[in-house]
Amino acid sequence: MNIKKNRYISNVKTVFLFIAVILIGGFCYGRLNLSGASAAGGEAAHDHRNCSHAEGEAAKHEEAKAPSEAYETFSLKDRSAIKTPESHDGHNHGAESAGREKEAAAHGPGDGHDHGSEAAHGALAPEIKIDGLVTEKAVAETVYETVSANATVRFHPDHYAKIVPFVPGRVKQIKARLGDRVKKGQELMVVESVEIFNAKVEYLKNLNRYEVALAKYENIVQMGELGSFTQKNVEEATGSLADAKSQYEKALVARETASKKYERVKKLVDSGVSSRSEQEQAENELRSASIEVESSKSKLENAQKSMSRVEKLSDAKISLKRETADIQTEFYEARQNYDISHKYLAVVGVECEPGGDCKIHELGTFSIYSPIDGIVIENNAVIGGSIDTQTAVMCVGDYDVTAIDIDIYEKDLSRVHNGQRVEIENIYGKTIAGRITYMSNILEQNTRTLKARAEIDENPSLLKIGEFVNCVILAAERKNAVTVPQAAIIEDGGRFLVYIKCGKSYDKVYVKQGHKFRDRVEIIEGVKPGDEVVTVGNYQLFNMSMSNKLELSCDSCK
Repeated sequence: MNIKKNRYISNVKTVFLFIAVILIGGFCYGRLNLSGASAAGGEAAHDHRNCSHAEGEAAKHEEAKAPSEAYETFSLKDRSAIKTPESHDGHNHGAESAGREKEAAAHGPGDGHDHGSEAAHGALAPEIKIDGLVTEKAVAETVYETVSANATVRFHPDHYAKIVPFVPGRVKQIKARLGDRVKKGQELMVVESVEIFNAKVEYLKNLNRYEVALAKYENIVQMGELGSFTQKNVEEATGSLADAKSQYEKALVARETASKKYERVKKLVDSGVSSRSEQEQAENELRSASIEVESSKSKLENAQKSMSRVEKLSDAKISLKRETADIQTEFYEARQNYDISHKYLAVVGVECEPGGDCKIHELGTFSIYSPIDGIVIENNAVIGGSIDTQTAVMCVGDYDVTAIDIDIYEKDLSRVHNGQRVEIENIYGKTIAGRITYMSNILEQNTRTLKARAEIDENPSLLKIGEFVNCVILAAERKNAVTVPQAAIIEDGGRFLVYIKCGKSYDKVYVKQGHKFRDRVEIIEGVKPGDEVVTVGNYQLFNMSMSNKLELSCDSCK
C-alpha cells in the first residue's frame, strides 16, 4: 500500500512539473512574437537563455526525483543512469557512471563476491526494504540419501499372543477383561473339561503307583545293604499292612456315602426339586471317593505283597538279587508312566507340582494363563460358552514394543540392508525412529516389493496398530553437505534458485540440488555454508523479478 501511494504522489508531481514546463515555454514563445524585428535578436537570445535555464532546472528536478521513484516503484532497469539527490554537486556524473560500469566489468571471483555469474544473479536495490523477509543460514552437516517406502504398524511378534486352549471345554470363570493389563503367568480364565478330568485321574493313578514302587525299591535296597531281614522289618511290614487295611475300609465307607448322596440328588433333580449343578457336585464327590478307594486298595495289595515277601525272605532267607531286580523294573515303569502323565497336564496348561495332588477337588477344571506381559486386546470368551482348539479365546499384545512391516520396491533393494535407521511420521506429525532388523528374501510377484521389518526404538506408544505410515530409510551417509531449508528453494522453468542476502540486498542464485533430507535440501553448487538464504518472502522477490522490477546485477554486493 505504501509503495502504491508513493507511486501515485510521484506521478502527480511529474504531471504538475510537465505542465509548468509547457507554460514557461509558451510564455517565452509569446514574448518572442510580440517583440520587433530589430529587437528580436538580443531579446530573443536573452529570453531563450531564460527559457533554457527554466527547462534545465526542470530537467535537474526530474533527475533529482529519479532515485526516489526507483525506491518507491522498484523500477531499477538501469542503475547506472540513476542520480541520487546527494549527487547534485556539480561533478561529472557521466564519468562516475562510466567508472562504475568499468568497476562492475572488473567484478570477479576475487573481489569477495562468489554467488555465481552475472547471468545467474538478480539483486534488489541496496536501499530497498521489504517487510516480512526471513532468512536462515546455510549449514554444513551430515545428511543421508533416503529411500521412501510404505509401511504398516504391527505388534512386535515376540510381544503378541493369540491364546488357544489345548483341549475343548466350557468357560467357568473369566478373570481378565478387555483392556486389562496383565502380567506373564497371570490367570485369565477357568475352564471345565472332561478331557482334563480324565487326564488328572490317570495322573493320580500313576502318581500312586510311582510312590508305592519307590517305597518298595528303597526298602529292598535298604534290606540289601543290611544283608538280612530282621524282626524290625517284619514289624514294619505288619504295621504298614494294618494301616493300609484301615485306609481301605474308610475309603469304602466314604464311597458308599457318596454313592447314596448321588442317588438321592439325582432323584431330586429328576423330580425338579434340585438343580443340575448339585447333581454335578455329587457326581464329582462320588468320583473322588471312588479314586480314593482304588488308591487305598492298591496300597493294601502292595502292603500284603510286602508282608508276604518279608515273611518268605525271613523264613527261607532267599537271596535278594532277583527280588531287587523285579522291584527295580516295577519302579522304573511306574516312574515313566508318572512322568508322561505330568508332562501331558503341563502341555494342556494344568500346573501340578511334582508329587502334588493337582487340586483333587477340582479334577475337571483347569486355568488358562497369559504367556506374555501386555494388554488384553481381544476377548472371545463368555461364561458358560464352549471353547475349542481352533479358535483363540483371548489375544494379548504389548503396545510398548511395536514394529513396522515395510514394503521395499525392487528398484531400491540395492540401497537397503539390515541395521539401517528408519524414520516414520505418525498421524499427529511426530517423527519416530527405528532400525531394520529383518529382510525377507522373497519378492512379492504382484507388487514387486520385498518385506522388511523395523523395530521401533522410542515412543512406540505414539503409533496405532494397523496404521499406514510413510517410512523413510536412511541409506548412504553424506558428511559436510551444504544444506538449506526446503522453503528457500524456488523452481523456475526446470531450474532451481534461492535468494541470498548480501548486505542490504538479495541475490538471485541458481543452484544445483542434491538429496532432500527431512525439511532440508542438499545444495551441490551455488551456496556455501554461512550464506543467508530467504525462506519467507522469497516468492515475493521472485514475482518482482518476473515483472522486471529487479535488475540483473551484483553491484549491490560490492
